[in-house]
Parts: sequence; structure tokens; C-alpha cells
Amino acid sequence: MSKKKSAIIPGIAGQDGSYLAELLIEKGYRVLGFLRKDDNTSTLSHLMKDILLEETELVYKQDIIRWTRLFLPDEIYNFAAVSFIPDSWVDPYRAPR
Repeated sequence: MSKKKSAIIPGIAGQDGSYLAELLIEKGYRVLGFLRKDDNTSTLSHLMKDILLEETELVYKQDIIRWTRLFLPDEIYNFAAVSFIPDSWVDPYRAPR
């Protein structure tokens, strides 16, 4: 029997990330999503029983390494981005919300 494929999706709470999570779940993947502390997860409400979510900031290298080693993903899709571009000029590493 083949191993179930897995994917990590930073930015899973956004429109594109949630659509990708839905597609991957339909294809039988295990999905781990990275969220920021204040992300709105309403786009994921129908998927909550099928996904794992971890709150982290992508600037925390050790978090990324730890979760990649624990989850052992076959694929990683990065949809994490600053939603309001002028925020990135204030602090390019962590734009306030």
C-alpha cells in the first residue's frame, strides 16, 4: 500500500490557500496549514476536520524546520503574503494587521 501524500500550505487561510487545501484533500492528501496569529479561518470552516493547522510566523526558521521534519511533506505550496502592500514598507518581515 502506498503512503498517503502530504502537503504544507503556508497562507492556507487565504482564498488561494483554502482552495488548494480543498483540492488536495479531495485527492487524498494530508494537509498541514500555517497560520498567522490573527488569520481569519472562516474560509476553512468546512475543512477543519480534514486539516492540521499550526500558528507560526514564516520568519521563525526553527518553526519551519521543526514542522517540516515532523510532518515530512511531499509538497510545499507557499501562499503566505502581505495582504496590504503598504504594510510591507513599514516592516518587510512582519507587516502589522
